[in-house]
Amino acid sequence: QSPTRGLIFTVGTVEEASSRIAFGAATGLNIADANPYRVDHSKRLALLLAAKRLTSNAVVTAYAGIKAAAGHAALGELGFGISIANLALSGNGYKTALSTVDLATTMVSDQWYRMLLVHSPATPKIEFFVNGTSKGSITAAAGVPTATGGVDQNFFASIGKASGTADAGLDVCVIMFVQEE
Repeated sequence: QSPTRGLIFTVGTVEEASSRIAFGAATGLNIADANPYRVDHSKRLALLLAAKRLTSNAVVTAYAGIKAAAGHAALGELGFGISIANLALSGNGYKTALSTVDLATTMVSDQWYRMLLVHSPATPKIEFFVNGTSKGSITAAAGVPTATGGVDQNFFASIGKASGTADAGLDVCVIMFVQEE
């Protein structure tokens, strides 16, 4: 069964159309603070999403997760998420430096994958589940956020290509955050 479509991105065949991004404020995750758009990374947080790549393309990378910046790029500031290089799935976390983990999953084009990212700052750890199976975790202190971000945070999803003219696409939906009080 396919999830209801949410964010749909297509990178076109012209070189100028090299990336697409969508993002929205992660609201309500820090209601005790005067800045409700800032994620409190000192609390346990889970991010659930479903994603699929529409086609295989060796020069395409896609990202989804929580971060401050709105651009198409790997995490470079407080946050965590996934990256899909062509069809290879990895987990990412950033506190003071980027940490990645290979999730040993090669996606099949046009097939949905359910992903659950569980952020546990007390450990510190970010665990990545794909279709209900734990596929890896980040435990490096530099890669696991543990405090409220100093800037507003966004859910983001993006796809981009390094070169070439082949089509590539990304669907992301069933986006849900759950955070302890």
